[in-house]
Amino acid sequence: MSSLQNNLTASLLTSPNPNPNSFSPTLTQRFLRPISNRPKTVLLLYLLLTLLCVSYPTRNFTNNTDSSFVAPSNSDSGDAMKRYEQLYGGSEGVQMVVLLRSKNSSIPVTTSPIASSFVSSLSNYSNSISSECQRTPTILNYYTLDRAGYKTLAESLVNSDSTATIISVNYVCDLKTSYVLNMRSFVQGEIPWGQGSTTKSNFEQNFHAGITGIELFQYDTLDGVESDLSRMDTTILPLALITLAFVLGSVPIMIIPITNILVTIVISFAIMCPFALSTQVVSFTPSVMMSLVIAMSVDYSLFLLSRVQDEVAAGSHTAKAIENMIEHAGHTIIASGTTLCVCFAGMLFFPMEMLRSVGVGATVSILTALIVNLTLTPAFLYTGMGEYCLKPRGWAARACCSEDGTSRGVGSMLRKIEREEEEMEELGGG
Repeated sequence: MSSLQNNLTASLLTSPNPNPNSFSPTLTQRFLRPISNRPKTVLLLYLLLTLLCVSYPTRNFTNNTDSSFVAPSNSDSGDAMKRYEQLYGGSEGVQMVVLLRSKNSSIPVTTSPIASSFVSSLSNYSNSISSECQRTPTILNYYTLDRAGYKTLAESLVNSDSTATIISVNYVCDLKTSYVLNMRSFVQGEIPWGQGSTTKSNFEQNFHAGITGIELFQYDTLDGVESDLSRMDTTILPLALITLAFVLGSVPIMIIPITNILVTIVISFAIMCPFALSTQVVSFTPSVMMSLVIAMSVDYSLFLLSRVQDEVAAGSHTAKAIENMIEHAGHTIIASGTTLCVCFAGMLFFPMEMLRSVGVGATVSILTALIVNLTLTPAFLYTGMGEYCLKPRGWAARACCSEDGTSRGVGSMLRKIEREEEEMEELGGG
């Protein structure tokens, strides 16, 4: 027994004295350490990255999207396209169709010199702007075929009462060239042509011309995407931020979600630009990405900022409040973002490029929103401006149906109701 006691005594004497203040930092503390040490450096890095992305990739992402349909490789359509390319070299070109229609049923397009002059001017104009094309465009029309003696083929391009005819324009030009847009401008009457009695004004009095084609459809789709993005910027985003400000009971703190949204949009679009240059990215992908960025950034900001406001209102120091914010609300948004990313990543297994591009864009948007909110939000809160934004706003709290001086509106009201219910239960139990 004495030897055992001696061994224990020696062990206690030789072992280092435990320090009650020493502890191992948690994962949250290790994550926040570089951000809390240099919050302004983190903000500066985000600023530089945003400016770098805006300079080229973000601005060019939407311009390199595509609305064409690419058949899956193992489908019947895909096999047919491969066979066609093997037989004809895959240089069939793209087609535009011009519809020429008489406004007066007594003026047939087949015998009108004005209609014939329009088609001739269209052909000459096409040749004059085709230098950027891989070959001279071919314009198939009634008048050329009729003069060449192909009566049956020429008549197939005209309707039964000879008041309308179609003109086929076959071309091989890069989408980035101006050939398609210039041809549309000519048909729509934006470019003068003709001499004498066969002028543009005489033509517009008696005939109407319209033009369509797959690449014109793509241009219109891009215009629609830009319109959708502009509409989200001017209507949906302000409404979402107003709602968030109402829930949080603070207007100055809105600078954080606004900054997060702008930075996330710029960076996610820049990340997608190389994908758009190397593979097909469908034209509505930017709209989907922007919708997700706004929705997720507002959602993540609500979780994070409401939590840190609760901690500050409870008396916690700003640093401790931010740590608890990342520890609890951060865990929630990580679980939510990861779940959404896994769901959208499932679209990568579809055999169609256009669906895969939506999956990639959505995944990139959510991951970027997650990273930005988990790093940029605490970096901003560690600064003096962040501490100012966390101060309770009495007037905002009253507007949001809460007690004066509490952290935020609707949440404070709900907590007040919960406290009253707990007090009633204690009184009833007593």
